[in-house]
Amino acid sequence: MASNVQVDPLLNALNGKGRYQILQFSLCKASTISVAVVIFSFVFVGRNIPHVCSKPSNTSEVITAIDDDTFTINNSNIYYDKCNIRIVANVSGHTETKQLPCLFGYIFSERKDLSIISDYYIQMELVCEKAPLRALGMSLFFLGQVIGAATLPIVSDRHGRRPVHLISHFCVLVLGICASFSPNYTVFLVVRFFTGIVHSGLVLTDATISVELFPAQHRKLFGFITNQFRVWGLVVLAGLAYSLRDQSWRWLQLGLTSVSLSVIPAAVLLDETLRWLIVHGRVDDIRKTLEKAARMNKVDKRHVMEEFGNIQDHHKSLLPRRLSLEMEPNSPTSQGKEDSENTVKVTHSLADLLKVKRLAINTIVMWFIWLSSSMILLGIYLNSESLAAGRYINFFVIAIIPCPSGVIFYFMVDRYGRKTTLRALYVITTGGLAVATAVRIFSVSDGNAAIASTIFSCFGAMGITEITSTLFFYTPEMFPTTMRNVGLGSSAAIGRVGGIVIPFIILMADDITWAPGVILTAMAVITLVLIQVLPETKGRELPQTLEDLKGWYRESS
Repeated sequence: MASNVQVDPLLNALNGKGRYQILQFSLCKASTISVAVVIFSFVFVGRNIPHVCSKPSNTSEVITAIDDDTFTINNSNIYYDKCNIRIVANVSGHTETKQLPCLFGYIFSERKDLSIISDYYIQMELVCEKAPLRALGMSLFFLGQVIGAATLPIVSDRHGRRPVHLISHFCVLVLGICASFSPNYTVFLVVRFFTGIVHSGLVLTDATISVELFPAQHRKLFGFITNQFRVWGLVVLAGLAYSLRDQSWRWLQLGLTSVSLSVIPAAVLLDETLRWLIVHGRVDDIRKTLEKAARMNKVDKRHVMEEFGNIQDHHKSLLPRRLSLEMEPNSPTSQGKEDSENTVKVTHSLADLLKVKRLAINTIVMWFIWLSSSMILLGIYLNSESLAAGRYINFFVIAIIPCPSGVIFYFMVDRYGRKTTLRALYVITTGGLAVATAVRIFSVSDGNAAIASTIFSCFGAMGITEITSTLFFYTPEMFPTTMRNVGLGSSAAIGRVGGIVIPFIILMADDITWAPGVILTAMAVITLVLIQVLPETKGRELPQTLEDLKGWYRESS
């Protein structure tokens, strides 16, 4: 078995949480806010504006459309409901009712250009029988994420975290601008699909860079900070959406896209992670990064280089070329030649995990947890407008309420372990969802049900937001550096499948208000049982190779 490449001592020699690491981390966290805004922007860009069927210029047109002599203008009352025209006739002492679709269009309670689903220029009102087309606005985004999560991590593991991170973030910015100028809904959907692809690259490299920046004793603190950035990203979204609530959806889309301008400073200042450089044998790049970090952190460069020399002494097959204090940067030609000679050919793939029974079980369980957590998180936020308060207040409250659960994560994740923390958060989530659903089923008052459901949905949101954060913290620790982004990417890809399905599950609430809650609660209960299978990663050095990961189980057997 290959020995584990101990990178943590080198990071500690650099002052594990010095100015250099803080700068790199801050650049990533700006993208975390962009990630949160982009995912849920459609909640406001494609929001559902209250509407009823439009009246015809002449009431007799409704009677003519019925084509039934029983119904006449004199004996019929016509009601223009949300998705149908209801005609009630008093015939020979009894009542007869017929329904028609909204043949004459719709009347919206607000300006039609406030949402893409009703904009004049889109030439399509995505309500009632066309509501599934509205769900496509979210589903195609997550379909793109599945493709991105399944492909871009491979590129990131081979060519580096930095290029994939920056290119993905830049594409998110450009595609967001393109979406605001979509001439029709079809083009908008295509843009959303491609945004989903590059968005996955941004999400996964953000998580991976954040984990790889710090030694084990500091990952908890910065995992907690990352969690808070995700929460505040949603708060930023609610604030921007509220401030632009009177603007057309196109201006709203542009305003929300502006948060991705943070890619500009990242393009100048963000570096490749030391862990990736070391495992790929990029000695000259390692030297430059160590010198820059030592200078910014004001630590002794000689001590840092000696610590790296120890790594080279123990791992000559990985880093065959000795790095000395006197070594000068090579010329571009010689550097390219030596990098080519010294770069490790990483051959591990996700299939290698699935070939080992114990590791395959862990991977499949982690996939299901990502699937359920994605469905629950998105279900709560997409259903926020049906709760007791207004759209913006609901979203803001559900976004801000997870902050207390971040404290649970911070104090539990190292003291009690990742697995116990995940279980505790799932108990909170399951309880909130179960009670909120039960209220929907058994309450006799719609008003009281909405209030109670809102309160307990907040508990669900509090738990599931931190579950998602814990998964981004926990999952990379279960995979070796040679395939960490692939492992995280495959898990995220499975989670995005939940994102494809959940918009259509939410539509079920139009007919059965409690149906989405029952489905999501069942998913949470199953997940609680499956968590027990996973290993505990608390206090372990991040595995560099597949053999390191297998060693965990040899030690415990």
